[in-house]
This record gives sequence, C-alpha cells and structure tokens, in this order.
Amino acid sequence: MRSALERAAKLYLSSPKSVAPLKRVWLWKEEGNSLSPEGAPDSGIDIVGEDSYGNYYSAQVWGGLNKEKALSTKSIEGFMSKSEAEKIPGDRRIVVLFKRNLKEDCKKDLDRVGACIIDDSMMRKADLNWSPIVESL
Repeated sequence: MRSALERAAKLYLSSPKSVAPLKRVWLWKEEGNSLSPEGAPDSGIDIVGEDSYGNYYSAQVWGGLNKEKALSTKSIEGFMSKSEAEKIPGDRRIVVLFKRNLKEDCKKDLDRVGACIIDDSMMRKADLNWSPIVESL
C-alpha cells in the first residue's frame, strides 16, 4: 500500500495540475536517482523532484486510515533531518498526506522551513488518470 501512495504522489507532482509542478520526479529508491546511492536504505525521503529552475524538492508521503491520528513534529523529525543531511541542492520540502492531519506544532514547523503541504483532496481535484495505481493495489 505504501508504494502505491508514493506512486500516486509521484504522478501528482509530475502533473502540471500540481500545486508544485516538477519537471522531473523520481522515487528515492528508484533506479537512476543520482541523489541516492545504489542499495542505500530507506532514508525517510520518499520522492525527489526538480523544478524548471533546477531547484530540488524532497517529499515525504504519509498515509493512514485514521484521520484522527494527526502527525506531530516528532513524527516528521526523521524526514526533516534526513532531507537536511542529504544536502540536496536547493532543497525544498513537500509533505504529502493521504487521510492524515497535522498537529498545530507540526504545521508551524513545516511553515517555518517553507514546506509545501499537499493533501489527498488537492490530488483528487487534479483529475488525473489514477487507474494504473489503483489497479496495482
């Protein structure tokens, strides 16, 4: 299920209908990701993208069935520290939420670093062809 959510987020971020459209998008573990050494373990970064200006974005995807269980700052610490440690050039952060909410402290911390927050309602409005991802579930 997790990889399907990551593929859905990748599809959305690759789309010109995205709130943060990127010209190149790849999964962190995807072959050809020059920022992730081959065989590197899961880093807390799920997706990396590049915009038309050459700025890189790191994204973390969170999904869940319990919208009441909101993410706190502690929940995102690994992603935040890993995206800083990787020294991704011009790194900007994106948080993609599927059926999840953020606690107020988490929203403030993400806002402080200029992170873009995308939720599943934004993705549904993009009117993309989700069938290849849905069929893979």
